[in-house]
Order: sequence, then C-alpha cells, then structure tokens
Amino acid sequence: AIRLRNPAGPFIIKAPTTNYKNIKLTMEVQKSGSGAATNSVSYTLDGTNYITTGLPSTDYIPADMPNYNLVTFSFAGIAGVENNPNFAVKIEFSNIPPPGTSGNDRFDNIVFEGNHL
Repeated sequence: AIRLRNPAGPFIIKAPTTNYKNIKLTMEVQKSGSGAATNSVSYTLDGTNYITTGLPSTDYIPADMPNYNLVTFSFAGIAGVENNPNFAVKIEFSNIPPPGTSGNDRFDNIVFEGNHL
C-alpha cells in the first residue's frame, strides 16, 4: 500500500494510455482517524492541466482503518483519454481534521485497465 501522510500534496499517477482505450481506474482506499475525509479525482490529457470533464463523480470517502473501500473511475468514452501518452490522474485531499499535521490516507491495489487498440 501507499501511505500519504498529512499534510499531503496532490497524489499524481502518470498512466500513459498509448495503444489502449476504455480506461478504468480501480483502487482500494482507507484513512486513519486523522486522515482526509474526502478525496477528489481529476485527470489530464496534456500532462499539465487537470480537469473532471466526463466523470460522473469525482469525490469519494475513504474507509476508516482497518477497512478498505473499493473505488472505480471509468474514463471510457471521454474524448482524448485513449491512446494518450500524457494521461495522468490526480488525487487531492480535503476535510482534514485539525491540526492537519498527522494522519494519513492509504491506497492499495491501484490498477489501470483498458482494451488494446
């Protein structure tokens, strides 16, 4: 698992989709009692500018330890995602309990799937 301690900046996963379409991200997430209560997902087509266009939902709530929640984001059908060497996903953290200097969010089994073009 990847454990990001507070205060964590954005978690960026570069995932080129060269030669792939119907991209889907799945991962298991959890947080400590002082971890960020809300995580938000966006993506980039150019490697720089992050957007949420086409995603029906962008926010999710991680499970409290010791449990994990399985979250899935489908990028299938979003123009520009398939066959894109600059594709990346960004996860940002909010609703962090004060003082914001302890706690963590954890990610396990991060998987990008797609169909070969």
